[in-house]
Amino acid sequence: MRKVRGINPLKIPLLAQKDVDFLRKEAAVVIEIDEEGSLISLYTSRNHRIDVLAVIGPVKEFAVSDPEIIKRKFLEGVLLEIGIGRDKPYHKSQNRERRNEEPKIFLARRRWFRLSRQQFVQIAPIIMANLQERVDKRVETWKCGRDNPYMVKSSRNWWSHRRKKLYVGEKIYIAERGLRFSLNLKDDLFAKYVFWLELNNDFLKKQLVGFARMIDKMFMRYRRAGEYGYFYRKNFSQLKRPLEVKDMVSRKRWPLYYYEEMLEKYLPHGKKNQLIDEIYELLGVEAGETSVERTMAVEAIIPSIKYADCHLKVVRREYNGKNFIVFEIFPSIPPDNSQKVLGDMGESEKD
Repeated sequence: MRKVRGINPLKIPLLAQKDVDFLRKEAAVVIEIDEEGSLISLYTSRNHRIDVLAVIGPVKEFAVSDPEIIKRKFLEGVLLEIGIGRDKPYHKSQNRERRNEEPKIFLARRRWFRLSRQQFVQIAPIIMANLQERVDKRVETWKCGRDNPYMVKSSRNWWSHRRKKLYVGEKIYIAERGLRFSLNLKDDLFAKYVFWLELNNDFLKKQLVGFARMIDKMFMRYRRAGEYGYFYRKNFSQLKRPLEVKDMVSRKRWPLYYYEEMLEKYLPHGKKNQLIDEIYELLGVEAGETSVERTMAVEAIIPSIKYADCHLKVVRREYNGKNFIVFEIFPSIPPDNSQKVLGDMGESEKD
């Protein structure tokens, strides 16, 4: 936590209320909650001037350590901001264009407060549902929207266990397009939840499971014991199948924590896999160490309504050197199209 300097202590309550009043008037979405986190009201403005979702409610926890702030009582405060599109949470921004109105810069809001654990558990599913609804409505207006998606070609890899051969072809699939949102990493309860949602949605799970099984089948011949096994392990990175996997990895451009999740949860035989050390090294994963992103996902507090069917992807860890994440939410996929959106990240032929 940080201390706040250069502010007249007598003006602290007025400044906090000023932020609340400003967001009530100008934010795109305003969610008001009570002390327990239950929803009081959800208001969407058609005439807003900054694209943020703001959560306003009673203050139970502070995001700063300044005693001049902590010792005071606040009836309400800004507990969370989520940026929509180009606008970033708590940042200064320029007003949306209006007729006969001069451009105006709105100052940054103060991040003095945060959601308590109880408030977060209650309101997080409502926030995610609102963001998903916003994505679905916006995509419906696109020429290549949900019912008429833009299709692209991509390489397809599949392994035939019977023929002991990797096949490479083409596959046409739906290009993923959604809306982007931003979040301050210091709002750690929600940031951890975003990483958990990314790693636990069904779309990514199917890709991780498919690629893990494919690797296991491709490396089956190398799991021999004795003299042959020693030779394979000694020269593992230069063998044909590992080089093929390394080439696929270079084209996938997955973040490191995807591979950590795959090896931890979905690799057949798990830690008992005879080639586990070689696979870790091939994928660039440090055994026994965990990335910041996956650590956050593991530490996430999960609401009772998990909202795990949300197709979400973190696309940027920082914004202009600040501690922000930018994540993209994709439109809800009709059941009959659910297989098309996955593209191909590796699959095995069942012989």
